[in-house]
Amino acid sequence: MAWNEIQVLIFLLQPLPMGDDSDGVDNVLEDVCLAPDELVKDVWATVRLLGRGNFGKVYHMCNIKDGREAALKMENVASPDKCLKIESEVMKKMKNHKGVVQIYDEGARLNYKFILMTLCGWDLTRISEELRNKFSDSTIIRLAIRTLIALKRLHEIGYIHRDLKPCNFALHCDAESFQIYLLDFGMTRQYAFKDSEKKWQIRQRRSVCRFRGTLRYCSINMHKRIELGRGDDLWSWLYMMLELRCPLPWRNSSHPEKVEVLKTMLINNVISKDPVNKVFQPVLTHLQSLTYPDRPNYKMIYELLYAKMTESGIRLTDPMDYGMLQPTTIPELISVQEKYNIPSREKSRMRQTEEEEAEALKLEFEPSSGDVPGGINLEKKFVGDHRHENNNNNMNISMKSPNVVLKTPEALKDSASKRKNKEKEKDSASKRKNKEKEKDSASKRKNKDFGSKRSVKH
Repeated sequence: MAWNEIQVLIFLLQPLPMGDDSDGVDNVLEDVCLAPDELVKDVWATVRLLGRGNFGKVYHMCNIKDGREAALKMENVASPDKCLKIESEVMKKMKNHKGVVQIYDEGARLNYKFILMTLCGWDLTRISEELRNKFSDSTIIRLAIRTLIALKRLHEIGYIHRDLKPCNFALHCDAESFQIYLLDFGMTRQYAFKDSEKKWQIRQRRSVCRFRGTLRYCSINMHKRIELGRGDDLWSWLYMMLELRCPLPWRNSSHPEKVEVLKTMLINNVISKDPVNKVFQPVLTHLQSLTYPDRPNYKMIYELLYAKMTESGIRLTDPMDYGMLQPTTIPELISVQEKYNIPSREKSRMRQTEEEEAEALKLEFEPSSGDVPGGINLEKKFVGDHRHENNNNNMNISMKSPNVVLKTPEALKDSASKRKNKEKEKDSASKRKNKEKEKDSASKRKNKDFGSKRSVKH
């Protein structure tokens, strides 16, 4: 057994203190839903339920006038997080950008708010379940490229996601498209803004942050409650990509401290155990060098993946493992179309040639004047940050992601011995204190009895 594995076992066997689990507590609210025949804004007919979350649902909708399809995401008005408002804000910033989810409309009813947006296909969680997590090298590498593009597009409008996971990436609803969409912007945070001269500035970091994201995929910085930057999203993306080939060692642990140690100690093992995962070794090294305001080298990561792809004889337009999984016809949609006499819409050409795909990808990663730069010299106070008491100018935080300190067996034994001695000293002090109290009480009782006897004699 390797030395680092022994250290992990020692750590996992140590009892852990009870903590405050308030970060992950789900709130139960009144259920909100659409009636089967309900029309939203008089033109959007309900087709079917796509999914549900803690505070609302997502529906497949169809416009009865022009036949457009959309997704309606609703949120209970009593939801404490107001995620839909943030999602709307982000999607409006991405309006008319190519390859991203677009917002069509929004509104509110008595007990829920909603947004109408781009209808997507299956998410990566469902695909993984259907394929039993058996992905080919070809699909893994091309998924890594497509998901990286989706994430970069969000970063270039000044936002980080903070909750990257497989269910927040989805296919295009047309099975012929290679497009991957990034979803669910409810936990995003604006990390950059444009000043009065229209130049990008990096939002000044906070000294401490609340937990955001998913334990399995969040970065070490999130475990430490340190402000997240673009590099932290890429850590989550890296964990996701590695998981397509093999299970993450911390997948079954629900204790944050244990997960943090496992991520720190075993990430190299996960990368080195598989030939495809080894392509991410330079990516890991790069991410370890990034600090909060730094700009990740997206182009370098893409070029590594593209080189691996061409070396392995993989083409961008090769069929994906999940190519035939999504249904081509939806009975509920046909019923709605027949009910409202909606003509079928002609599908646009989604599939590109190999040359077109390669050129499009190259342009995605070429530096642009609109890209958000990086560097500590760009950190500025963001308008409105005065509302957050955690912001201050004298921040004493490490510029690099902190690592967990690993102890040798001798150090662990010495530490345990010190704890025992400390407990013994505390116990002895407590006993001495109790004896002194008992002695003092006995003395008081004796004096009281003596006084009573003198009174009787008198």
